[in-house]
Amino acid sequence: MGLLIIACNLVFIFVNLCNEKSFKRTISIFFHLWWLLIISISLINTDGLKAVSEKVYFFVFLHILTFSIGLSLNVRFNYKSSHRNTKTITELVKNNSILGALAILILPIAFYAIRFMNLTSTYEGAKEGRLLRFSVGELFRTNAEMYLFNFFGELLFIFAAAVCFYCLLYNHKKIALIAISLGVILLYASIGMGRFEFFEICCIFATVFLFKYYTSDRKSGIKGQISAKHILLLVIIALGAVFLFLYTTASRLVTTLSLSNFKEILDISLEQIRVYTTGSFRAFDYALENYSDNIGMNYGRMTFGGFDEILGVFLGALGIDYPIMNYSYGEVIQEYINIGGGHTFNALYTGLFHFYFDFGIIGIIVFSFLFGLLINYFIGRLMEKHYFLDLLMVGILLNQMFMMSMKWVLSSTGAVIVIIAVLLFGKRIIISEKSQSVLNEA
Repeated sequence: MGLLIIACNLVFIFVNLCNEKSFKRTISIFFHLWWLLIISISLINTDGLKAVSEKVYFFVFLHILTFSIGLSLNVRFNYKSSHRNTKTITELVKNNSILGALAILILPIAFYAIRFMNLTSTYEGAKEGRLLRFSVGELFRTNAEMYLFNFFGELLFIFAAAVCFYCLLYNHKKIALIAISLGVILLYASIGMGRFEFFEICCIFATVFLFKYYTSDRKSGIKGQISAKHILLLVIIALGAVFLFLYTTASRLVTTLSLSNFKEILDISLEQIRVYTTGSFRAFDYALENYSDNIGMNYGRMTFGGFDEILGVFLGALGIDYPIMNYSYGEVIQEYINIGGGHTFNALYTGLFHFYFDFGIIGIIVFSFLFGLLINYFIGRLMEKHYFLDLLMVGILLNQMFMMSMKWVLSSTGAVIVIIAVLLFGKRIIISEKSQSVLNEA
């Protein structure tokens, strides 16, 4: 079955290469290259992990197939017109509205980042303190603090990343805005010392980068130009993300990254990446055999866990006892399991874990198709309407597309807040075609 998945990805890559160049085609090629790489690593299994069952590989095959159908459908969506009071991102950047907002919002982020670093300075490595952001106690003194940070912090983080990369590609003279948005990114990422945030940053940058490349002005026919300096910027961003990833790995090992231990930290990081991305298949296998009674069928509450959590917090504030699904299954998967090769594993059970424990195999087929269709919709809306906040939405969806081999990011409440914000306010900020053509000619 693993070889069938490899063959399936190769066929889709070949078909896409024969199609006309477009944003969506490029995303589809990246998707199939990613799964080709992941499945190949899983089959080669250099880390001695347990074998993956044909059942799990079959579910992966169904996901790839149905997601690709949803993504590639040539559906004519009905994109409604922009709001009358719509402003362009160029206008907001020029009048420093975004700069002022980020300058204010960076203050609480900096406060919690400093508190987190002071707290973890006495811990045995950053790994011990990374869960502080998900509990009330040392970092957050009240539930309100914790919910506000975790519910809206991700929105601020992604917005700052989109603004930063937009300015770097379109208006690099906005040094203050670039600096403060970069500060928001780094401070937020430092709280918890997680490493998935660095990958999310790369997905946001890739979205802005591809948007610039594939956007053209309808009247002048000017195509977005990617110069050597943009390629250099892409390389710098990628290297920066790699450095931060290695630095975080070293911090968790209670050491510092240096030239003397660079190769050792790199080898450890590569091993962890292999185990994270392919160990999740073994964890899903374990879940299929052992968690059916504990978790059961949940009819959408796991896939839409962010909405379920918001509902649970609201009902809890009213004094109504509501078992939040994210917490219920989280207690189960936080326990470490053996996946072979001397490795233990927890939390990452693939995104298919959520689909399956909601509606079984039907859930995998339907939700994978709808997820592909969702990306299809927002890429189309971004390219046609040029809504700036759609850059955020597409970046988040691309991050989830790659993270599917490990987890379902969209079950988090932070991701749901981003989605709601885009749907409510996405049409109020656009990247105007006129501004686009002027920037491209500059």
